[in-house]
Amino acid sequence: MNIQRIENKNDMEKIFIDFHLQIYRYIYYKTGQKKELAEDLTEDVFVKVWTNRDSYKPEVSSIKSWVYAIARYHVIDYYRKNKNIYETSENEDTDYDKNDNLN
Repeated sequence: MNIQRIENKNDMEKIFIDFHLQIYRYIYYKTGQKKELAEDLTEDVFVKVWTNRDSYKPEVSSIKSWVYAIARYHVIDYYRKNKNIYETSENEDTDYDKNDNLN
């Protein structure tokens, strides 16, 4: 795909059709195969692609690289913002295992 600018909905539709499944699979893998989370984050990525379309510079990177970079940073941001949730659930699992006396 050789897009120089994302000017309208048709350009965005082409990007979505070409990269949606790839981005979903990437995020699905990065989220530990959590389907609903991967779907939500994938949707967010394409909203960001649209809202940040003026920042795309074809002389710097391909559209594919740019979309993947948005996806990568969005997943990082998600985990950074939700760090306490994941730390808490890990600690709860550990505490449960320590207290689980089946003797």
